[in-house]
Amino acid sequence: MEKLIIILLILIIFLLLSEKFSLKIERKKYSNLLPESKKTPEKPKQNTSIMGKSKFVPPKQENPLTEAEKQAILAEFEQENESNLPDFEDEEEDLRAMRTSEQDNDFATGLSFEDLEKVADFLSQNASSTTENRELAQKVVGTNLLEEIEKALPEASLKVAQLLDEFLPQTRQKESDFDIEEFM
Repeated sequence: MEKLIIILLILIIFLLLSEKFSLKIERKKYSNLLPESKKTPEKPKQNTSIMGKSKFVPPKQENPLTEAEKQAILAEFEQENESNLPDFEDEEEDLRAMRTSEQDNDFATGLSFEDLEKVADFLSQNASSTTENRELAQKVVGTNLLEEIEKALPEASLKVAQLLDEFLPQTRQKESDFDIEEFM
């Protein structure tokens, strides 16, 4: 039984192969006999253009401009631009007039990081009092920074007060001792 199945399978394979080769041979015969128009068309040549490429062709000028005409056009253009420029001086005067004398609290007017470092060094050590330290002390007085430093170093407020007392003019106790011309 097995032999019979193997023989039948070989026979079927042989028939399929013979049929396949015979079809190829027949196609070749008939394709040579067909006229040129019925043959498969050749692939068209690829068009290598860019999609969206501009096809604008500038118009040709019949009479090109001379150098004198070009200079006249350029001078006219520059005059138009000069007349359109705003007057910055007038704007600045207007802005100055609108300014208020009140201090704007939206912007920081405090110390830089270097100044903060100098203040911390001065207040934590027994450094000599200089004009630079005096200026920093004047900036620090009345700020939250001084309050925070006082929390960390209780003697800091005493140092700042001593420094200011050294360099600030003595206040007079009597009204008769006050002379306005000292401040003018």
